Amino acid sequence: MKGAADLAYGALLVGLARAILVALSEGRILDTLIHFLASSIMGLPSIFSALGMYIVQCLLNFPIPSGSGQAAVTMPIMSPLADILGVTRQTAVVAFQLGDGISNILTPTSGYFMAGLALARIPWVKWVKWILPLIIAQYVLGGIFVTIAHIMKLGPF
Repeated sequence: MKGAADLAYGALLVGLARAILVALSEGRILDTLIHFLASSIMGLPSIFSALGMYIVQCLLNFPIPSGSGQAAVTMPIMSPLADILGVTRQTAVVAFQLGDGISNILTPTSGYFMAGLALARIPWVKWVKWILPLIIAQYVLGGIFVTIAHIMKLGPF
């Protein structure tokens, strides 16, 4: 019974994370959020636009922890935006992959992550204090990699 209670808490967190995504999607809040974030980087020089795309993807991983869900929502906007801004589509994909991947061990809306913390009986705040220096270093490296990808015009398109 005690083990089942631990799993029930994790299952509750998974359901809550899914509910947040459904509310954002069905309420058409995600589209507005994506449009606002995309329009905020439109006027930047292309190198800053690539970094802006990366930052947008990093931020969006919090309300949309699912990689496939985030791709479905953002890539239809980011691909044409990359074309307009002079950023290769491959660089936009690198920005997406790094923005999605780094925060997967930090995002409180990620059901499986929060369930894992619940099973291990590690409070999220304690986890954040421990992992934050590594996450910051990874975000900085991600920004460097996106910049390098943009400078070298990664990809054929």
